Amino acid sequence: MAVSVNLRDFTLLRGTSLRHILHRCGRHFSMASLAAQTYSPEEGAMLYAKSQPVQKLDFFISHSWRDHRFGKILALWIHSNLHFAMAVSTTVAVSCGVLARVDILPRYHPETSDVAFFPWALFLGSVTFFWALACSHHVHVYLWDKSYFLDKFCVHQTDLDLKQRGVTSFAAFVGCANRVLLLWSPQYFTRLWCTLEVAALVKANSGKPLPLDFLPLQLAKISFISWALYSITISIIQTNRQLNRPIPDLVFIFVVMAVASYLLVVSLRQYGRARQALEKQLRTFAVQEADCFSSSDRRAVEKALLRWFANLDVCNKHIREGVSDQVLQALGSEVHYPMKMLLPIVMINFFSEADYIAGRFYDEDTLYRLATMLGWSASLLVIIPLSHRLCYCFCDERSSPLREVLLNVSLGALVALMWVVAFVVNYRMVDSQVLSGWLLPLPVLEWLAFFYLQRGSSGVTKFVEQLSSAAAQSETVWRAQMEANKKLAQEVFAMRSDMSKLGQFRASLDQAVSFVDSRK
Repeated sequence: MAVSVNLRDFTLLRGTSLRHILHRCGRHFSMASLAAQTYSPEEGAMLYAKSQPVQKLDFFISHSWRDHRFGKILALWIHSNLHFAMAVSTTVAVSCGVLARVDILPRYHPETSDVAFFPWALFLGSVTFFWALACSHHVHVYLWDKSYFLDKFCVHQTDLDLKQRGVTSFAAFVGCANRVLLLWSPQYFTRLWCTLEVAALVKANSGKPLPLDFLPLQLAKISFISWALYSITISIIQTNRQLNRPIPDLVFIFVVMAVASYLLVVSLRQYGRARQALEKQLRTFAVQEADCFSSSDRRAVEKALLRWFANLDVCNKHIREGVSDQVLQALGSEVHYPMKMLLPIVMINFFSEADYIAGRFYDEDTLYRLATMLGWSASLLVIIPLSHRLCYCFCDERSSPLREVLLNVSLGALVALMWVVAFVVNYRMVDSQVLSGWLLPLPVLEWLAFFYLQRGSSGVTKFVEQLSSAAAQSETVWRAQMEANKKLAQEVFAMRSDMSKLGQFRASLDQAVSFVDSRK
């Protein structure tokens, strides 16, 4: 079975839709084995019918079947549905705020509150967000349907001839995709097929940036749970306020902060260990030691690799050096927390503030209250990346469970302290106008800290690059103008010098003429 990066038989190239992949909460991801005996011929034909022939793939989904489906579902939701979900839910929340502002939606004035409001925007906006995040791929089919390659649908599972031809064309399928979605977990680069797919991607794009979307399954779970926890927490707080605060806000907030900080620390330390292991896996990779489901698949992969390299040792060296460097460069820094994973928390916070805007809370002391909202939003964007960096520094597993728990508790307390300080500064000092206007610039500093931490993000990087480019162009124009002014000044000076000499010559000539006239 010989394989090339170039596809010879385009009848084998098939794609499916995200609607099929995520059907019934991605139940097709739950099968750990793709052995032919797992399915009847009818079931194999039904799976194959979920794909159709295509000329080009939009996305090739590269994943390990050993990973649990929950992380894969969340990663695909975030990759494909997040922006649409944020747009739709923000539209709903703003509409609720406007309707409440003009008294079409009712507002209530709790006895313990200074403002009449009801959390319409928060409740309906949050529900819409999570619903659209989980379901909007059904809408995409009618708007901008994309073709995805998933081996279970796009390679026949029971026709052994079609399966053999499809399996040996995996590397070529990678080359036919516009982008590769790498659903990464710590097990990914221990799997032989996964490594072949990445090696094929590097070979198909030699000398070019890799068209790779790196989707860490652990980070997807951390982010989704953070969004859900923040949404539930702030909804409970607003409900508590509608009920005249039977539970003091600060007690509830501090308890939630403590528990959430501990869980966040545990999850981020696990992710940090996994990212450290990733580089080690790539630097020490050996084809001979990689896991593979069947011996026939191993022979097929090794035969494919031997068409690209003189021997497997040369292949190992290529993966450890060339593939490793390009993949790590495409993945970005291990301490970088993607900006798109942070934005939903800020959006949910805006939903809550939209209800207060509708209740005319911002009509008085507008500047201070806007500063409070912007400052707390920046705190949300800063503390999670800071926590990630802190946990990465202490991600190594300790020698005993007791030390591990103590470290998690200590780091959790430190993260909780950051939340408390941010809350007190923004809501108890800026909003209460403590120190008058001295604290108003604080939100600006928090946003600057956010942009500094996110300088590895593609969106922020492009923004900074555009600013740098504009500044460089302005400097170039300024320098050119200065040089032109300098040359003009030199020419004017030279002209004045020439005119001065001409004046002296004329004066000398006049003296000579006067002398001649006097002799006459």
